[in-house]
Amino acid sequence: MFFKNNILLIILNIELWERFAFYGLQTIMNTYLIKNKLLLLTESDVISIFSSFTAILYILIPLGEWLSNEVLGRKRTTILGLIISIIGYSLIAISKNNKEAILLGMSILAVGYYIFKINPSLILTEYCKNKPNNEIDSIFTKYYLVINIGSLCSMLITPYLLFKFGWEISVLISILSLMISLLISLIYNNLIMKYGTKTDYKKISKKNIYLTIFIIVISTLSFNLILNIKQIYNILLLETIFIFIYNFFKKILQLNYYEKKRMIAIFILMMESLFFFILYGQIPISINLFTIKHIQTNIWGYKIKAEQFQSLNPFWILLLSPILDYIYKKKKNISIAYKFLIGIIIYSISFIILLIGININLIHNKYLISPIWMIICYLLQSLGELLISGLGLSMIIQLSPAKLTNLSINSWFLNTSVSFLISGKLANLITNETSSDKIKSLIIFKYFFIKIIILCTIVTILISIITPSINKIITKKKIKNKKNKKLKR
Repeated sequence: MFFKNNILLIILNIELWERFAFYGLQTIMNTYLIKNKLLLLTESDVISIFSSFTAILYILIPLGEWLSNEVLGRKRTTILGLIISIIGYSLIAISKNNKEAILLGMSILAVGYYIFKINPSLILTEYCKNKPNNEIDSIFTKYYLVINIGSLCSMLITPYLLFKFGWEISVLISILSLMISLLISLIYNNLIMKYGTKTDYKKISKKNIYLTIFIIVISTLSFNLILNIKQIYNILLLETIFIFIYNFFKKILQLNYYEKKRMIAIFILMMESLFFFILYGQIPISINLFTIKHIQTNIWGYKIKAEQFQSLNPFWILLLSPILDYIYKKKKNISIAYKFLIGIIIYSISFIILLIGININLIHNKYLISPIWMIICYLLQSLGELLISGLGLSMIIQLSPAKLTNLSINSWFLNTSVSFLISGKLANLITNETSSDKIKSLIIFKYFFIKIIILCTIVTILISIITPSINKIITKKKIKNKKNKKLKR
């Protein structure tokens, strides 16, 4: 067999092709919706739709986990999620200029996503049991590396296909990649089942089949309502925050003192990641709009599409991941708490780089900025991303009590959902001050980035103050483990 029954290789390839499909659509979605005049959507409308879409992808992941654990099992939910996603992409591809069809397709895709998404993480979590922390970091860095291989390829290919052949062909490539992911899942479904739950070995009852169909239909209709009605946006944000905090602390109260401290450490690190994802969410929205309007698209004599600049993010991650992986394996490691702090600092500096580029251009009264500033910006953002998002699940496995690992993973995804909603609100600050004058538009972006830098400075100071305390909790855990080993001897 091609993968030699290696579950790590299988999961990495399933995730690679699914991520190729997702990031391909994400790269071109905003551009298509804004530039398609027949859809009658403003930039503000598109940002609200896109941020709501990215938020709903994550908001029902706990429900996806429940379906995986209690109703269908790992292998069935993996396959079902991919099939539903293919249906969603197909509807988007044939939607022509029909806004309702596009939004329905996005709703169906979101359902497929939440059913599928949790499974690779849970399978890898099972695979990482009893492995040392540095090896877990290494595995999840590989996992993140593979995700970015998929996103790099799709971010380069889909914008080219969109402008060369049109909307249908650019989405078709995503459908084909999902079919590859589905094929791998079908061939190796028995191995996936070995890292699943007892439900995988049970025959599905008619009751569970009807329940699954009901959940799919209701969640599709609910998502479609959210995407169509802008006012639900704020309600969704508040409800998601409430669900996340209530569910997390309800479980924490049932723990002993030592476990509570570790879960509080996880919660604080999740709040740090929340801030990171708010900034990260600017890539396909405000940073992409900034690139389209104000970055030269001629690099060393080669003309590229503005949307393809987003591929710099996975490009740098591909280059940086092996370096970090090597460092982790050599055990020249620092704690997760300090990695998160360094990641936030580096990500904050990336916006300072953009601000420098803008100021240089404004001095010369030019509105098109050299691409070198964007290249450096993405380099810093990618390094920051690897230190936070790339190690988020690794952090949970290392710190969370075994009985609450799944809850912590679900909370991580809910946390991501909240951040994308807030990210959309932040990006809408630009569209509220939009200007057709190129220099005025550049000045608007300048003050937008200044606001982000001020926010980053405040948050970084706060994180710097609390990081030593978080690190003590993590360090105590390691000391305790060392003591236990000595006692056994």
